[in-house]
Parts: sequence; C-alpha cells; structure tokens
Amino acid sequence: MSDGCGKFCVYILRSQNSGHHYVGCTQDLPNRLAEHAAGETKSTRNRGPWVLVHVERFETNIAARKREREIKAKKSARYIEWLIETAACERALKAFGKVAGSNPAVPTSLR
Repeated sequence: MSDGCGKFCVYILRSQNSGHHYVGCTQDLPNRLAEHAAGETKSTRNRGPWVLVHVERFETNIAARKREREIKAKKSARYIEWLIETAACERALKAFGKVAGSNPAVPTSLR
C-alpha cells in the first residue's frame, strides 16, 4: 500500500484555529486527509484547517479500532499532547541513530 500508513492507521489531527484534536482510523490516509480538508467529514467540517500531528500503524483493522477507542476514551487533551510529544522524541532519537527505549509509563497526571 502506498499511503505510508501500513495496512491500517490511527491518526490525530490538530485544528490550526482552535488547537482541538480529532482522532480517527483509516486504511487510506491520504484520501481521508483529503476528505477532512474538503469538509466532507461532518465532525471536522468548519473547524479547520487541520494538520496531521500523529500516526500509528497497525496490521489489522481490529487493532487499529481498539487503539482509536483507547485514545478517545482518555478524553484528555493532555494525554494526546503527551502522545504526540513522545512519538516526536522517539523519531528524533531514531534519526540520530540512537535506539529508543520502551515508552515511559503514562504519567498519572495525564490519565
């Protein structure tokens, strides 16, 4: 698949206007992002523009949907920001040839 997201992915968008987040799941990320940008998605319409800030890849739709529900169940902007920052740190470590360790436990203050 050429979408750069693996078979299935969970993604997070951030509104450039309000700073709010949208969590979604798709098998075709470029098409889904185009739908958001065109206002074809009811839950993000008239709230953008949106920026892709996080993507997680999964082999199965079931695993991706489960992760989407986990993130949404937190109902916490602080948790989402922590998730985005942690992923960015891991990418930076990999870019510098360092082996990123396991993710730190989610701090209690973010739950």
